[in-house]
Amino acid sequence: NKNTKEGKNLPICNTATYTTVLMKNNERKKIPFVYMLGATLHPVHDYYTRKEYESSMFWFTYRYDFPEIKPYGITTDAGWGCMLRSAQMMLAHTLRIHFKSRHWKCTSLEQSRRD
Repeated sequence: NKNTKEGKNLPICNTATYTTVLMKNNERKKIPFVYMLGATLHPVHDYYTRKEYESSMFWFTYRYDFPEIKPYGITTDAGWGCMLRSAQMMLAHTLRIHFKSRHWKCTSLEQSRRD
């Protein structure tokens, strides 16, 4: 079993694969691959692919200046809204994969309709 070492169970997170890159000072360094929502990306060679993939993800931000939640006087979700936003982003990404595909990106025409 690849998740065991000398009969001891290892956590799954220790099974990341690494690549060796050459640094500016000609020193070789082992760095892990980047795993992002099911995609495996090389940390150096796939830099621009990763940035493009990151920019295509749904990103929900903090809200403020909304009508007061009485009787608490709350007008922002800072400090408690992150759990809701995380779940909303995961659901939105899952729906995108289900109805479109993992590689679907919003076109400029669709983007202008949302604005």
